[in-house]
Amino acid sequence: MATGVIILFLCFSLDERLHTTLLGIPAVLFFLFDYIRRKKSDRLNNIIIRNFSQLLRPEEIVNRPMGAVMFLFGLFIAFLINSRPEVRTVSILYLSLIDPTASITGIMIPSPIIYMKKSVSGCVSSVLIALLCTITANALHAN
Repeated sequence: MATGVIILFLCFSLDERLHTTLLGIPAVLFFLFDYIRRKKSDRLNNIIIRNFSQLLRPEEIVNRPMGAVMFLFGLFIAFLINSRPEVRTVSILYLSLIDPTASITGIMIPSPIIYMKKSVSGCVSSVLIALLCTITANALHAN
């Protein structure tokens, strides 16, 4: 979540081209690093697992990219596709807030499972947070 707040601040503080570049360079580098870690270097993967395993999901240790890498890469792609400030803002807010909120809500409020460990409470909270993010983005860019 904190990364999203920092990126949102950069979007409002810096030129469009500069903040897209500042997001793109680490996104691509982290993506390449993560690929090399998982697929090409057992030694590097073991170092990362030993030092950061508590931050990784079990599937991220071996066969899936880290969520943080995909977060940065997803924002970078969204920024490349659309340069409208309100779309960028809502992209940042969605990616920063919806998944963590749904996860926390799904854990804290027991409810029936819908699909692959996704709960009704997590789904409802994600829809509500999406609505709040959209309202917030509209308010930030109202002229």
